[in-house]
Amino acid sequence: MRCRFTLIAVFMLCLVPLAATPARAASSFADPAFDTQWHQGEALATNFWGPLANATPGITEQYLYSGTNKTRFVQYFDKGRMERYDGVTNTPGVQVTSGLLAKEMVTGQIQIADDQFTPQAPPDIAIAGDSGGSAATYADLGTKAARLLAPAASKIGQVSNDTIQLSGDLGSSALPPIPQTTMTVYDDATKHNVPGAFAQYRERAGLTNIGYAISEPFHATVKVAGAPSFVMVQVFERRVLTYTDTNPDAFKVEMGNIGQHYYKWRYPNGASSAPPAAIPANTPPASVALTQTWTDPAGFASFQYPATWKVDPKFDQDFQVGLTGPDSALQLTLRIFPQSRSLDAENDAYKANWQLATPPPVFSAETVHDGTVGGEPAKFYAATITATRNGATGTVSSLNVVAFHGGAVYNFTALAAGASLPHMDDINAILGSVTFLK
Repeated sequence: MRCRFTLIAVFMLCLVPLAATPARAASSFADPAFDTQWHQGEALATNFWGPLANATPGITEQYLYSGTNKTRFVQYFDKGRMERYDGVTNTPGVQVTSGLLAKEMVTGQIQIADDQFTPQAPPDIAIAGDSGGSAATYADLGTKAARLLAPAASKIGQVSNDTIQLSGDLGSSALPPIPQTTMTVYDDATKHNVPGAFAQYRERAGLTNIGYAISEPFHATVKVAGAPSFVMVQVFERRVLTYTDTNPDAFKVEMGNIGQHYYKWRYPNGASSAPPAAIPANTPPASVALTQTWTDPAGFASFQYPATWKVDPKFDQDFQVGLTGPDSALQLTLRIFPQSRSLDAENDAYKANWQLATPPPVFSAETVHDGTVGGEPAKFYAATITATRNGATGTVSSLNVVAFHGGAVYNFTALAAGASLPHMDDINAILGSVTFLK
């Protein structure tokens, strides 16, 4: 039975065109609470989050909370990440939180639970200024400039004079004692000094938005719009702050693009679209009209689908069916395996089938989401697949939904070019209409 389908992933790669670059643009806020949070931030300081046009679409990330497998719905902006937990937050009454992105990048630890981390080398990305050609990267702070991260004694009243050279090495410079660069606050929680300019900005923006300092302040020459600029920089738990004395007063203190940098670091090939939420049996979204019905000739299952979707005759037979979405680049297939097999093992087999392609594709940005299909527990495995065909390399977004019922495994696989799946309401509706017949 299994051998009938071993080449399906490779065949689907031929059907689905590759996207040359990962999509990273949002036309709207991914959640109404994010909209509220964005406007509250902009009221505190101009460009507090960055333009909506630069934000990512909504992404569902797996996160363990108090030992329970949970997910959080997030959206990345230039200046940070907004997080909405599914009914779970660390602070009662708080609906949207902001991640410790700067801390994760500097330490090379991606937080996946309250007390669990996945190691990943700090990125060779400029902390401030244009990418490339600027002093001080996140990787530098963990190596040549590591002293700046070490606990420091209080230096209240002293002037910040540490520098990072273009080589990444530490140095010092005799700077004039002005209030903006003079230490005025000592963060006892992290053992670091904060100069006046950043202390005042943090007081206005809020400790919960900026976090405690995790480095000593330092000065570096960075490129801004291609021109060199001498700036003071400091890394905090959630943000990076810069001070440029030659800027207009309203822009002397600015935030680094920590959200943009973190997204590039964590998702080098782009993040896949958020897996759909758990779907109760036979309750598709009301906004989607399901006018067509497919029934397995072998009598295992049936489902409904919109008129804008078409059955692909190449996949219409016993135990399987393929649909083409409103966009020809979107494919949805159902495969039924009359055998007992764990859901994780079935997804592993799906990934193994992809490896039959030459060269083998690379899976990244993988997430797992619990849900239901036809009233049965299901797992939603989302991933971005980087593949090469005819000498061109691009990305395919994949959602592999696996459910088990009556001694058979059911695989629903959605594939589309790019880093996000289109028409997710349709896909949710189709999955929500599934009825098991045996």
